[in-house]
Amino acid sequence: MYQLYFLSIVINVVCGFFLYFGDSKKTDSSENRVNLSSAKNSHRIIIGIITVIIGFLKLLGPMDTIIIGDIIPATGSMLGGFILIFDNFRDNSSKKEKEGKINKIAETFIVYKKYVGIILFIIAGMHFLLPEFLFL
Repeated sequence: MYQLYFLSIVINVVCGFFLYFGDSKKTDSSENRVNLSSAKNSHRIIIGIITVIIGFLKLLGPMDTIIIGDIIPATGSMLGGFILIFDNFRDNSSKKEKEGKINKIAETFIVYKKYVGIILFIIAGMHFLLPEFLFL
């Protein structure tokens, strides 16, 4: 399934881009060039949902190497998608909703979203350059 392979690479790059450059709290020169921080737009949640779906389909799709071959890109996609979704909900929720148990769990992942973005770039690049590698 070359379509799913290519889609996995593209969606990891896009999700990594949104995670790395889409910080709504800091303003620097890179954010002024790329304005992804608007919480009113629904582009983050749409990309997050698509990323989780592609990551899940990547695990279920046919693979040449048993399950290890696509587990790193698939789990990276699902983690990045969940971070985008929870980050969007956190930005749009009220103060009372921010004190819930699920929100506290999401906060632990959202803190590292820039690092997850960089890791998704690396995973996508390695997955593109080494398509038949056992662990990618």
